[in-house]
Amino acid sequence: MRLSSARALKAELLHAEAPLVARSAVRCAGAVGGAAIAAVARQLERRTPLIQDCAIGVISDGRREYRIAVRVRSKGMIASSEVELIRSRARGEIEVRATGRVRPQVARFPRRRHRPPIAGTSVGHFNVTAGTLGYFARRDHLLGFISNNHVLANSNSASLGDAILQPGAVDGGARPHDEIGSLRYFVPIQSDSNLVDCAFAAFDSDDIPSDILLPKIGKVKGINEELSKGMKVSKFGRTTGLTHGRITAFELDNFPVDFEELGEIRFDEQIEIEGAGPAPFSRPGDSGSLVVDARRRAIGLLFAGGDSAGKNGKGLTYACPISAVLQALNAELLE
Repeated sequence: MRLSSARALKAELLHAEAPLVARSAVRCAGAVGGAAIAAVARQLERRTPLIQDCAIGVISDGRREYRIAVRVRSKGMIASSEVELIRSRARGEIEVRATGRVRPQVARFPRRRHRPPIAGTSVGHFNVTAGTLGYFARRDHLLGFISNNHVLANSNSASLGDAILQPGAVDGGARPHDEIGSLRYFVPIQSDSNLVDCAFAAFDSDDIPSDILLPKIGKVKGINEELSKGMKVSKFGRTTGLTHGRITAFELDNFPVDFEELGEIRFDEQIEIEGAGPAPFSRPGDSGSLVVDARRRAIGLLFAGGDSAGKNGKGLTYACPISAVLQALNAELLE
């Protein structure tokens, strides 16, 4: 199908309601004379989505032919009634994958201190273990860097002006010796739906980077918003360093991520990435990594992943579209 058709069908499925159950409840309530129960049932009729347990996105084979990407938590859900409904509506033009449990990629392993700072290295709010310094950026007149909210703003719990450490606390970073800058802006993570998990920190005046690049990758050359299934991508992160992968879905909506502090949070418009070969694309601590295509154009900000799905069994990775990140932060990447 065409991209416009895939997007329209995705929107139709995600916004469709499930009136049959509620109408049944209304009939039952009417039979026992329960006007109040009937009113509640009518409210449920308006609010119950048809698709609740599936994330829905788009995939392309690179030849301008598109299908619906369906993502479920477990293999047992692949044969669910929701998936069969989507398959019927899409006339079989779908790809279904089980993702396993997906979590923010927060660190668990030690990493080094770097002065001047280097992109792709350990960083974090002083109350966070550690994530990755994504890339250098400018917001208004401030020079700094981007990473995730859950890395720099402690999943909404931080205050503007809080100290950011490099390396992160789990890697030995401590105040005041390892303070690299301060939190200046973050996009709050909402309880209902989100497009981004991102934040901006400004450098201390004496910690300005000397090299604007990604280790083992090079300088980032702009932004790419034209994604396709199979597109080759790379990242350099705090835990796994340089890794390569390919996009397996994009514009993924209604996607659940398990935040330890916030519970299950839904995200829309996300990018799904699978590691190339036997290696995982990311592991805990890689959150905040900048993902680039083969031409070193930025495509996304890594924020979550699992450890068991994908063809290689090493898990799938998820990234927020970089254009949405920069727009939300009112920032620009340095070149």
